[in-house]
Amino acid sequence: MKKYLKILLVLVMFIAMPVFAFSQDLFRGDDTVNITEPIDGTSFIAGQSVDVNTKVNGILFAAGNIVTTAGESDYAFVAGNVVKLQEEAFKDGYAAGSSVELNNVTVERDMFACGQTVTFDGVVGRNMYVAADTITINGRINGNVTAYGENITIGEKAVITGTLKYDEESKIEISDGATIGNKVVEKTNKVNVKVSKPTFVSKVKDSLFKFGNIIVIGLLMMLLFPKLFENISKMDEKTILPNLGFGFLTLITIPVACIFAMLTLVGLSTGLILLDLYILFIYLSSVLTSYYFANMLLSKKIKNKYLLFLIGALTVAVLKLIPFIGTIVVLCELFIGLGIVVRLIFNRK
Repeated sequence: MKKYLKILLVLVMFIAMPVFAFSQDLFRGDDTVNITEPIDGTSFIAGQSVDVNTKVNGILFAAGNIVTTAGESDYAFVAGNVVKLQEEAFKDGYAAGSSVELNNVTVERDMFACGQTVTFDGVVGRNMYVAADTITINGRINGNVTAYGENITIGEKAVITGTLKYDEESKIEISDGATIGNKVVEKTNKVNVKVSKPTFVSKVKDSLFKFGNIIVIGLLMMLLFPKLFENISKMDEKTILPNLGFGFLTLITIPVACIFAMLTLVGLSTGLILLDLYILFIYLSSVLTSYYFANMLLSKKIKNKYLLFLIGALTVAVLKLIPFIGTIVVLCELFIGLGIVVRLIFNRK
């Protein structure tokens, strides 16, 4: 147990780096994140809306509801509901989402993509692996393409120097102008499968709208799942570090797991479900964290759990409006909320 606690403490030290060395820009989080200045080193970015238009001298991890990237990075791991990689260059790329658009991307080696809809236009140095209900390829792949999907379109500008492999039950359309070195049809058990910085006034309006949503969702959850909040009520201050650690691990490992699951023949539906749950838990992290801290700090004075939640949610919403502090609050809210979910799942009796 002590061994794992030490590991978590090390992870928390990295999570706390924005507080002690914010200039390193290792972790960034907010409801809306817009980055245009170069980042020196690996970067973890999360938010409802994420826009990264710069060069990252390291690995880029980006997750959110809408994620847009443009620039360069050594490796790119991007996950969200809507994912757009535009004029992006990297060695290897991993993208997962409901809608994945790869526009004019340059991949030195391999590209992995999966979701409901995947569109590709660019250059891949080696191989491309894609799994989606609808797949459109209109770029150059200097190697093999493995595509698992309901509908596959190979466009006029598509050049595949190696082998195009797809399931025999897929509905495939190959344009006359496309160039393909070889085609392999296999029998499988296929499963269907720059933004300007917001003003303070606009941030307040946006916060009020989101605060209303959080209140409605939180109160419904408390009515429908009272046991969940009873278990959170049992968590004291000693659980803060473990929750941070588990949340951090969940944030960076689940998108990768989703990608590899969706690229297997039998794991596409499982990967899509896991990705949907991942996005849902990110959204609900505010509800869980608000109640978690309010209960921890005020439960001795306030016994009404609904009032505790309202106070916690209002406090978090106000703190998010404070420059610098708001970023730290968003990151802690995200990590701790995901950590709470993971610990409740694995600590069930």
